[in-house]
Amino acid sequence: MIQKKYSSRYIMVEPHAEKNHAGPKARNDVLDILLSCGYIPVSLKVRIPEFVRKPHGPLLTFFSKILANIKSYFAFRRFFSCLTMGSSLFIQYPFERVQLKIAWQIKIFEYLMQNKKIEITFIIHDIDGVRYKDPIKEKNDLSFLKLGSHLIVHNQGMVQYYVGNGFELKKLTPVFLFDYLFDNKAGEHKKSDGIAFAGNLAKAGFINKIPELGNDIKFNLYGDFNKKIPNRENVFYNGSFRPDELPAVIIGGFGLVWDGESLETCSGAIGEYLKLNSPHKVSLYIVSGIPVILWAKSALAGFILEKKLGFVIDSLFELQEKINTITEQQYTETVINVKIFSEKLKKGEQLIHANSRYSALYG
Repeated sequence: MIQKKYSSRYIMVEPHAEKNHAGPKARNDVLDILLSCGYIPVSLKVRIPEFVRKPHGPLLTFFSKILANIKSYFAFRRFFSCLTMGSSLFIQYPFERVQLKIAWQIKIFEYLMQNKKIEITFIIHDIDGVRYKDPIKEKNDLSFLKLGSHLIVHNQGMVQYYVGNGFELKKLTPVFLFDYLFDNKAGEHKKSDGIAFAGNLAKAGFINKIPELGNDIKFNLYGDFNKKIPNRENVFYNGSFRPDELPAVIIGGFGLVWDGESLETCSGAIGEYLKLNSPHKVSLYIVSGIPVILWAKSALAGFILEKKLGFVIDSLFELQEKINTITEQQYTETVINVKIFSEKLKKGEQLIHANSRYSALYG
């Protein structure tokens, strides 16, 4: 099929604050990769006053929502006025500042989009309606995303989620792992370095229960300090680092991907979300040159095993036995695979290939 020629290719840009976690890093990398491919950045600017963002009292809350929706409408109107007719638009979703909570907002967006004959590609960073068990948000998000011609999703688990919600399979392309642009040299690692865990330490309730696993496994924790981090000789809190600093300093023979309160399984809504999600920390570990250990029921388990980038477990109580059964030769071979794959993530190849695969077939 002949690839469609657009008048211009744009990417929507939202302002956000720099933080020591994966959110801005993932979005910034998508932006940088597409800019390098010739996409034109167009800013979506929504100025929401403080009293609107943090209203007090039911009446003020009601009027705050109305004002926020009006401001969002005019923000979209200004945004689309910058696009040329018949162009393509790349959107990172969910939005960071704009709220799409009611049907008429989606209809207005659809009108503005169709008036300019814009074709949209969405890249999905999270499915917040599922993640936080919010069925109203999930329904609104699904309605909005159906305006897109193409969705770049995390993995096959997420592909099946959208197919089950009425999306055409041909519109869905899995990226599997998010790219992680990194120019510096990562550290060297060995099996005896123990377990690295990076992320939101307050959200990872299982960390409080690490003492139940005994003292044989060394844990290196990275993220904002949490008072509930166990005070044990085998648990080391190593600080909070910017995402572009962490691959050079992280210590660990394996990078752990686990969530929820339980050591037995990845529990609760956040744990269950791993059945759909490709956590950004997987990319962090691989770019750092560290093999991954993750939950056997997670969406990425099959991909990690197929590419020989790590290992899977059903329970954290299996962790010590799993490490013991991995020979030095197996570990060395896995590290080599990880380093080879890391070069793809450092160069943005996952997104470039996902975007170009759809364009080549259906563009």
